Amino acid sequence: MSIRFNKRTDQYGGALENRVRFAQEVLDSVREAVGDGFPIELRFSGSECFDEGYDLEEGIQIAKLLESRIDLLHVSAGTYQRGFGITHPSMFLPHGSNVYLAALDL
Repeated sequence: MSIRFNKRTDQYGGALENRVRFAQEVLDSVREAVGDGFPIELRFSGSECFDEGYDLEEGIQIAKLLESRIDLLHVSAGTYQRGFGITHPSMFLPHGSNVYLAALDL
């Protein structure tokens, strides 16, 4: 879903709606396989936390595009490719150092 890493030029690249399409299709397939009574959780980064990646505003848009297909959203931060210390904060960072990413009043 990242604008930085997704360089596709087909229906799965470019605009945000296209970059989210694969996740939507996977979630639709999972729902079909497990049925309505089975909870589906999705984990993704609310922000990639680097200049070339998507920010919190776009992360919120991603969540909105996927919310009808999931029951639980697990939001992390950063990427494995950049900023591993953000994705997995060490004991040397303040407790709750990423909580600001969840503190919005939508």
